[in-house]
Amino acid sequence: MVVIVAVLTALVIPSWRKTALEQDISSDTRQLRQALTLARSTAIMTQLTVILCPSRDGKHCTDDWSAPLILREDGSSEILRHFPGSRSEHLSFRGDGRPVRFQPNGRASGHNGTFVICAEDDSGRELILSNFGRVREQPARPSSCSRNTSLD
Repeated sequence: MVVIVAVLTALVIPSWRKTALEQDISSDTRQLRQALTLARSTAIMTQLTVILCPSRDGKHCTDDWSAPLILREDGSSEILRHFPGSRSEHLSFRGDGRPVRFQPNGRASGHNGTFVICAEDDSGRELILSNFGRVREQPARPSSCSRNTSLD
């Protein structure tokens, strides 16, 4: 009986872990896409420049994109929305420490780039933000999430 349980456990745990990692990637990708879409929509609707950035303290921007995100108007300290932090192993964006800034016309000109969301098994997704403020998704390139490559 103990042998059967041990064999079943050895077969089930790895597949369960892979499923959990895939769910984390999927959840973080969906949440980030929603945050970017809301930021762009807010900029267009209010006709103001809007900033989306990571923030450990919920007030000031940082460069750690796995931290919770805040949405605010440019030049204002009022936070319009908070988003929870990433559950994935790694989430990066450009590596220059700049937030995403949407103009009143919805463009992210000069603040475009690729978000890379990685799991601990080196799988992942990429969200590409265009100059026009549009977001598209694709599987992460093998080199993007490799532990042998610098992720920042």
